[in-house]
Formats: sequence, structure tokens, C-alpha cells
Amino acid sequence: MTQLKRVAAFFTAIAATGTLASVPAFALSDGMTVPAGEPSEIALSETDPEEIFSTTIFGDVNYDKLIGIADAVQLQRYLLGQTEELGHWWNADLNQDGVINAYDFTLLKQQITGLGTKGGSAIINVVDTMTGAPVEGAHVTLYSICNDQYCYMLGEWDSDADAVMYFSGLPTGAEYTYFMDCTAGPEAYDTEWGFGWVQSDFKFDEGQTNKAVNLYLTAANAKPNVIIGQYDWAMETDVVRELNYGYGRVAVYDENGSMIYRNVNSLGCALPDGKYHAEITMYESEGNRVPARVLEPDSDFAKHIKELHPDAVLTDTTGGIDFTVKDGKPDRELFFEMEPLPDRSNSITVHCVDGETGEPVEGVALSLIEAPGSYAKKVAEWVSDETGTHVFDGLLHTGYARTNAYEIALDALPEGYTGGFSEKVNYGYVNFDNRDVTMTFYKTDAPKNFSFDILNVSDGSAAEIPVSCEVWRITSDDGDSICIYDNAKQGETLALADGSYFAALNGRQLLDAGYGNAVDAPDADYLSSFGMIEFKVKDGALSKDLHFYVEKYLSSADLD
Repeated sequence: MTQLKRVAAFFTAIAATGTLASVPAFALSDGMTVPAGEPSEIALSETDPEEIFSTTIFGDVNYDKLIGIADAVQLQRYLLGQTEELGHWWNADLNQDGVINAYDFTLLKQQITGLGTKGGSAIINVVDTMTGAPVEGAHVTLYSICNDQYCYMLGEWDSDADAVMYFSGLPTGAEYTYFMDCTAGPEAYDTEWGFGWVQSDFKFDEGQTNKAVNLYLTAANAKPNVIIGQYDWAMETDVVRELNYGYGRVAVYDENGSMIYRNVNSLGCALPDGKYHAEITMYESEGNRVPARVLEPDSDFAKHIKELHPDAVLTDTTGGIDFTVKDGKPDRELFFEMEPLPDRSNSITVHCVDGETGEPVEGVALSLIEAPGSYAKKVAEWVSDETGTHVFDGLLHTGYARTNAYEIALDALPEGYTGGFSEKVNYGYVNFDNRDVTMTFYKTDAPKNFSFDILNVSDGSAAEIPVSCEVWRITSDDGDSICIYDNAKQGETLALADGSYFAALNGRQLLDAGYGNAVDAPDADYLSSFGMIEFKVKDGALSKDLHFYVEKYLSSADLD
């Protein structure tokens, strides 16, 4: 994004105690008249290229950050030919017809005297989110942002419980967004955990010239009662509630269109009883949009989801979410339903290779399982050919950070080979992402020679627990290794060719069974404190017996 160009250009900011009509009027000096005769039409001169993005401060002719008598004096002198200087060309063209003439002078007089105003007007109230009561002492800055690139500070003030802030001369074009930033205020509203200081924005609707805006501050002791999730159907999870992140900024508005929260996070927000509207703006990074969108119920992806889940109810949230809070609770569970961008998918490339020669291995039987941790749908099965490589594309599940997206299941090995195991694959987004998986196998005519025991350290007895063992082959003097088996089970015997290896128990399974890592014992020979055992196979025989010692955790109930 272009560097923000900050220009200290204040609009008239007049504290008022009521409606627009209550703003004080300023009389013109005696003798100030519109030049006699036909209106003098003076075409606007060429402007600096950046000037076209400048916020038009209608009526601030001398560009002194105020609109008043001095502007009328300068415009009159200009029209009479007494000076060629104007502080800002655009600000003097109040009727925006491309020329500066007596009509603009008339409009300026009306604006100064309170009889009319050029551009839009906004009244800004600072109120408590939950009670609607005015908040005093909040420091607020108002900016104008044009075309999402140029930012101009229009004014700053401390809120007064007995007054509102009135801004006039605001451009009402669609390219203008008005951004309010509250950076300091009463201690009761000083919180960092969810609501914090407020950033809010507003626009003028087409044809609208007057706008009343509430800037909402939420007290530190307010309790969040509304969470707005983002349900990713490719992942099959609510990324806000379960993973603490989202694909877009969710803003919440009151029923009059004032923004209450600019970005509702995973902690939710506090809202009083009433009617609300939520909208989402997808995040971008360096101009690249997150490769997801709000799900369209008639999209091809939606049809895919209905095939997987016939009972699924897909809600159209493309236009935002209207909801009601009653008795302190939302009327339903709230979330935006998300899908990948159209015509996108992921892929997996599987290579079956010989670990000794690097050559392709033909005849390996494999299956591809989608969402192995939930609906476990088999989407493909194949046997490796002479290339050893297979590509499967058109994949629409991601599984990121929750369950595995896909499992490449090893169904059968060709005769004379050992090793290999099922592989798991995850993705972040559905965005033409390929996962390259190499499955390594070894030729061996060795007898089945590998086995291990899990023993209780207390008495050396066998620990009958469902804990498997990983076996890694050391492939270089630098300690490089590759996993040969990932699920060797206690009591079974496997074949290993001559070479150097290490074995380690599955730590997650140990914890699930109520045990810690393998513990030290007199005849334990661990490579590390995690209980890895290094060994060799020579002439088909293991260099040592593999004994893992474990100890069960004691709970408070066990101690009693």
C-alpha cells in the first residue's frame, strides 16, 4: 500500500448540544459583497498529481485548517483580481463545477453563516456500548482516507458527556472512508484483552449528506456474550473458536448502521439486547487475498459438501449476518461459512523408491483416504507402476491443525521388500498446493529379526500397554536417518537388513496409556533421555536386546 500521506487539515469541528441547527452562526464583516455583474468564471489550474487525492475541505479557501471569515475575504480578493493566491484550489470550488466564481462565494457565505453547508455533515457521539450513555474524556482522532491510500487527519478532541462533535464540509463520494481512532480515555475503558481502544469507520451512503454516528467504547468489566465464528468447510472446523484465527475482519454494526466493533476476535464481544448486522472483509497480505471466500450455497464446492454430508444445512452469509441479542444471548449460533476460491484444488505426488538404490519400486499397493480422523472416505487406490510415481489432484480437504487431511495408506508390498508406512498429509488452504511424499522401501532377504519389549521399571515385568515403536535407519556418518517402520508393535517380529538403526517408543501413546517417557534402569542403554535405543544389524542379527523401561503416573486416587 502507498505510504500514508498525513496532512494536518482540520475540518470545522464545533461542539454542539443538539442537532445541526444548534451550531453557532458567524456573521460576515460589513462591506463584504459578491462582485457586481456577470459571474466571473475562472478555470481551475493544473494541480500536482498527488493533489487529486487531497481531501476537499469545502470552504477552507486559505487552507488554514478552519472555515471562517478569513476564507471569505481571500475568495473575494481573488474574484476581484486583487490576488492570484488561493490556499487550496479544490476547496474554493464549493459547487464542484470546475470553475471558481461568485456562485462559490455565495455558498461559502451560507456555510459561514450557518444557512447551508457544502458536502456532508457528521455528528459524532462517544457512547458506552452496553448502556448507550455518553462517555466523557475519550481522546478521539478523525481521519479521512481516500481510495484506501491517502490518509488525512481532520481533527482530534476529548469527548464531553454534554456535547457532540459536528464536522461539516465532508466529501461524500464513495472513495472516502472516515476513520475514528480512540487512543486514550477513562480508566474504566482501558483494557487490552478483547475490546481495547476503538477503531471505527463510516461512509456516506449515495445521496446522503447528514449522518449521525456513534463511536462505541466497551468498558473493561463488560462480559463477552457474542462470538462470531468462521466455519471452514474444507477443514470442517470453526477456525475462530477452535484455532484462534480467522480469514477476514468481522465488523458489527447497530441497527442504525454505526460500527460497534471493527474486528471481533476469538474472545467475542459484548452487546446489549438489540438488533445487529455483521460483515466480513477478507484479509489481504501484500495485495494477495486469503484464498477463501464466504460460501455460496449453489457453488460447486457446496455441492461437494452436500455429497459428503447430505444433512448439512448451508447458510447464505455472503451478504452478512443479521442477528438479535435477547436476554443477553444471540438468537442462534453465529458464523460465516467459508469455502475455497473457485476452480482451485490441491494435489499429492507419491514416489515409491528403493532406499538403497533410489530406483522406483513397482508393485506397491496404496490407498488415499480423505479425512482419516472423521468420515475416512477412500478416494483412490492404486499400485505403483515402473515409474514409482502417482499424482492425485482435485483435492478439496485441508485438515490443517485439526485432523490430517489425507492418509496415504500402505496396503501391500511387493515380494522381497520391507519397510514403509502410511503417510499423513495436511494443507493450509485449497490453493494449488502440492504435497510431495516419498515412501522408501528396502530389499531384504534377511529373516525377521527385530523385536522389542516394554517393561515396568519397578519389577521388570512386561507392561501390557498399546504402545508402538518407530524404527529409523541411520543413512550417513552425520546421523541422517529415515523412518523404516512407524508402528512396530510389541510382540511382533520384523525384518531388518544389515545396517545401523535406532528405535523409540511413541511418546503420545505412552502419555495416553498413563506413562511418561522411558525411564532409566540398570540394563537400559538409551541414546538420549527420551528413551531412544541405538543398535546395529550384522549378518542378520541385532547387536543387543531392545528393552524399554516405563513407569506409570500415580494419581491422587492411587496415593490414597
